[in-house]
Order: sequence, then structure tokens, then C-alpha cells
Amino acid sequence: MAEQHHHSHDHSQGHHHDHGGHENHHGDEGDDDMTDFDREEISHYQGIIHAFASYNIYTQVWISRLERNWSKLPERHQKMLPQMPERITRMRQASKLNHLFWQRMLKYENMFQQQDLDRVPFSNTQSVSDPNIEKVQSTLRQFVREWSALGAPEREQSYKPFMDELQKRFPINDENKFKYRVLCPGSGLGRLPFEICRLGYACQGNEFSYFMLIPSNFILNRTSRVGEHVLFPFLHNTCNAVSEDDIFTSVEIPDVLPSDLPPGADFSYAAGDFVEIYSGQPDHWDAVCTCFFIDTANSIFDYIETIWNILKPGGVWINLGPLLYHYADMPGEMSIELSLDQVLDVARKMGFIIEETKRISTAYTKTPDGMLVYQYNCAWFVAVKPAERSR
Repeated sequence: MAEQHHHSHDHSQGHHHDHGGHENHHGDEGDDDMTDFDREEISHYQGIIHAFASYNIYTQVWISRLERNWSKLPERHQKMLPQMPERITRMRQASKLNHLFWQRMLKYENMFQQQDLDRVPFSNTQSVSDPNIEKVQSTLRQFVREWSALGAPEREQSYKPFMDELQKRFPINDENKFKYRVLCPGSGLGRLPFEICRLGYACQGNEFSYFMLIPSNFILNRTSRVGEHVLFPFLHNTCNAVSEDDIFTSVEIPDVLPSDLPPGADFSYAAGDFVEIYSGQPDHWDAVCTCFFIDTANSIFDYIETIWNILKPGGVWINLGPLLYHYADMPGEMSIELSLDQVLDVARKMGFIIEETKRISTAYTKTPDGMLVYQYNCAWFVAVKPAERSR
């Protein structure tokens, strides 16, 4: 399984992080009339649960293939690296430890009621698609980026600019703590909104992908101590490794306790499509922070328009990320692919004043010391919705 790159793009002291959303759209005739949308959504969810639950099965199959390939080598070649059988044993052990983490996570998963799940037949014997296998693997690396000490350099590159900009525009003091409302759509495993909330802002994360929602629900709401879980996130990165030890690099998560928020903190999480959830919240948010997010739209016009509508007059849209356009190569999917200049032009025509633009170089789920590094020369811009409407 070669490494694929994706960007995602779902306590104590009373800091429960609500993963509400993915609403059930039942018919008007009562609970017995589950709509086709409900069935499709639940089936999709069950497929992702199945992908997490099957992690060790398909990983052990993959390791067995590596073992068979090694055994086919001439004996004189095998003798040159006599430690390879030990490598296979270590890989199997690491896979089991990763699987143990997914098992713990699934034990607490309850996004849908069991009575609804029971009404949509699902076979746990069916195979897991390659894209879903890759997404489970990429979720391991996402945990490194967001909730491990090893991910601190990436967070410094990608998250700190948002926090600095918010503090510059909306300084926090004892009188206004948790009064400014900040939204983080496409917030992955929840670290950015968590950090923004720790600064004293009322912050809500929003995420659509179950591959992010299920793990974020677990790490935010079911973690009791720092370093509670050990992962081997680079186990599958057998290509471009410099050292044999690279694939066995382990991380402890989380590096901070998600319940470690100040008294009175307002931190929430909403599951579902950004445009659908927030279109009905005009003039509601003081700031919208989009980190590696705006290229996840079928039409980026919808995102820009929604951000414009939900910001209060005088509110600010802060963006950092590439324009990878997730639907660009998907058959049957609409995809509008604008250049950065066009994105900014559309934002201005919506009514935004672009106050700052620059480029920031950032990595994304980087493999430590690996020979292949995904480095983005990201678009950074700050756009303001005028206090006096010009439109």
C-alpha cells in the first residue's frame, strides 16, 4: 500500500465537545419512514466504521505480501539483510497496536442510534475499498499533525498565523473572554478550534468527513490523560524511508489534554456540510478561519458566499491553504477550479476588502526525515466584511 496524500479537507470541567449534526431527514409520516437519504447516509457511515474495524485484517494481509516477496529472493540476497524477518514481526506488532487504538475509539462511537443502524442491513464480511483503507492510514498521520508533539512544527506553520491574526484584530481581556465567535470549517481532528478556544474565543469546529468526525469525537471527548495512546503512524510508509527505524517511529497522543480549557470556555463541534449547516446564520460570526479547506468545495463560489453571509459586518475571513480542488479528478463530480487571483477577485465582488495576501510555506502530515515531503506554498489572505455594507 503506497503512501497516498490527502488533506481534509468529526470532559471534565463541563467542556463537552458536541459532535451534533449529520441530521436525520426522516419523512413526515413518523420514524418508520426512513428516507433514502437516511439509508444512504447510515450505510456510508457503517462502511467507514467497518474500514476502521478492519484495519488489522487488511494490514496483516499487506504485511504477509511483503513477507512473501522477501521469501522469493535468492538466499544469498536474504543473507545480506538477516534482520528482515524481525522487521516483519515488528510490523505485525505495530499493526496490532494501531488496531487497538481503533478498537478503543469504536467502543465509544455513537453518532447514530443503534435502532437506526439496525434498520439498514450491513455485512461486516464485505471488503473495504482501497480509498477507505488509504483514508484510515492517512487518519493516523493526521493525528501526528494535530495531537502529537511531533506535529508541533506543522502546527506552528499552519495554525499559529490564525491565532496571531485573531489576537491582533480581536484582543482578549477579562471583560470580553469568549464573547468573540470564531468558526473553523474543515477542522479535521479539532486542534485548531481547540487552540483558538484556549485563547479566549468562543469557537466552533465544523467537519463533514466521518474519517475525521469519528476520531475527533474520541480524542476530544474520551481522553483522560496526556499521552494516553501510542500510535505507529508511519508503519505504511515503506517507500522513501531513510532509516529502517523511520517506519517504526511511534507517537503518543494527545500531547495536551483536550479538556484543558479555561473556566467558561465555549467550544463546540458541528458535523455536516458547511454550506447546509451555516447558510441560515446571517451576521453571526466575528471570524471564519479556513485552514486547508476552501478547495474542498464543488463550487468555491458557494463557500465564499456562505462566509460572506455568516460574518458580522466588520467580521474577518482568514484563510491559509492550497488550491488542490478535491473533486477535480472525480468522474461525475462538479468541480470549479479557480486560480488564486480569481478566488480573490470573486471575494472582492462579493463585497470583501482584501487587507493582506502573502504566501506561507507549510508541510502537511510530513514523514519525519523521509525522502518525500509534501510542501505547499500556501495562499494566506485576510478579508474583511465592511462594517458599512457597500453591496
